[in-house]
Amino acid sequence: MKQMSPVHNQVGGVQTVVEGAVVSMEGATKQVALGVNYSAQAGEALGSIIGEVGNLLSMVQQVATSTEEMSTVTEQTSMDIQSIALGSKGISSGSDEIAQASSTQAKVGTDLQGMTAHFTV
Repeated sequence: MKQMSPVHNQVGGVQTVVEGAVVSMEGATKQVALGVNYSAQAGEALGSIIGEVGNLLSMVQQVATSTEEMSTVTEQTSMDIQSIALGSKGISSGSDEIAQASSTQAKVGTDLQGMTAHFTV
């Protein structure tokens, strides 16, 4: 058998190191591919979250608008109730005046009847 030369031994050593590096690089390539896949999934999830946050923001704005509208309606209703209360007071006052005038008219009618009772036709 022939003895291997030192150059041949060095070439064999380099080949072994290169093969190890290739195996390592293949493993790293697989890990990078996994990382890219996970990043894509995270991107999709973030896109979905952003969409849902947009929907939530829209709902919050709708609630705020509805609350504002309810407040306006409540204020208007309160003003209407105050107006009705004032109208009721006016009606009550008017009713009191009518009752007083009716009483006065009844007294005047009674007095007239008493005065005219002396006259006969």
